[in-house]
Amino acid sequence: MASTPGVFPITVQVKQKTGQSLIQRINLVVRGTNLATIVSRILADLCETATPVRDAMWLTVPHSLHTNTVNIIRDGKRLGEGSTFYSITRQSDPRKDFYGYEWREPQSIGLLAYHTGTMEENGG
Repeated sequence: MASTPGVFPITVQVKQKTGQSLIQRINLVVRGTNLATIVSRILADLCETATPVRDAMWLTVPHSLHTNTVNIIRDGKRLGEGSTFYSITRQSDPRKDFYGYEWREPQSIGLLAYHTGTMEENGG
């Protein structure tokens, strides 16, 4: 059992009775505790989706996958209902999104993962 977060390469070999075999290298990802759940503050340029604008858009995925607040980025949920914050504003000007975390105490981070959420043609 791994006790340290990280990416660990392993080799898996499967053999059939016929003598055929397959060897595949894969990476095992060991995640530590989700530190996003204990942040003191989420840093973001937009914290709430303009739902009337989003709901008027033609989307390729169900509305149930979206959540209305940026707080979703702290729970570690990557798939399914309510898993994606879609940063839609009432403005039509292009803009850059940013997201970050702030903790009260310094943190040691062993592995950092970035997940885009459900992607649409205009973002995700």
